[in-house]
Amino acid sequence: FSETLFHAVGVGETESIRAWFQTNMASITEFTGSLSTISYQNRSDRITIRYVFDKLVNAGVKDGQRVDLVDIDALQKGIRSSYDIEHLLCQSDADSDEAQEYIHQIGNLIVIPKQINGIMSNASFELKMAMLKEPWKYDNNIKHVPTYLQEFVSEYGDASWDQAAIKKRTADLA
Repeated sequence: FSETLFHAVGVGETESIRAWFQTNMASITEFTGSLSTISYQNRSDRITIRYVFDKLVNAGVKDGQRVDLVDIDALQKGIRSSYDIEHLLCQSDADSDEAQEYIHQIGNLIVIPKQINGIMSNASFELKMAMLKEPWKYDNNIKHVPTYLQEFVSEYGDASWDQAAIKKRTADLA
């Protein structure tokens, strides 16, 4: 297919390529449904989670301002990232089978600097948001909160973080 696209010269060929994309592109419902199946529990999904957040955080960012949430070359060489995948609703709060289903979904995850993840540890969602919103009020040594985390706190920090909020965020990510 890529060769056809590369060699397309006429309007007819371009139209056939456009038609192919229109018939093979997932609907937003299909895409959101597929995105919600990405789970932290599945080790092979973890690179996908990092990739998705890397693309979202860096959309529209100018060269030199990029935040490297995932470095595939480094990961393939066994070099650990300086970012962790954090569960917003803590894993230890998943006290039922139902909670286990949604606590590992992408809507409950965020990729954050290891230093911040270590400080927030198993804190409640509310305390995590407070520490990110006003780190100077806490004896936590968070020196800098990246812009994308500030934006997350601004959008979701005052929300009740439960299954409905996680589903909504999954849809928002799609």
